[in-house]
Amino acid sequence: MAQIKYYSFKVGTIRSSPKTWKLQDIKIPANSPKQALIMDQFLKRDCPDNFKANSALICMVYRQIIEFEFSSSVGLTRVNYKKLRTYSEYEINTWF
Repeated sequence: MAQIKYYSFKVGTIRSSPKTWKLQDIKIPANSPKQALIMDQFLKRDCPDNFKANSALICMVYRQIIEFEFSSSVGLTRVNYKKLRTYSEYEINTWF
């Protein structure tokens, strides 16, 4: 079984400057970045029974995916993550 990684997203419109992208630092636990995108879409909708990821919306909105792994925990509320990799919008478009 693959190790669970955590994913955050940078979102923005098509052809927008990277300075205008907004960071959604939600750190969704998932096995792959594609699964994290689908889970994010699922959580933002009303969760219909026949849910299918909207590939056009994903390609238009998500600009980067940032992959983290759990590093350490201090006390009950402080959790540290280590940044592993950043996926570009071009890589995201090949998945859908």
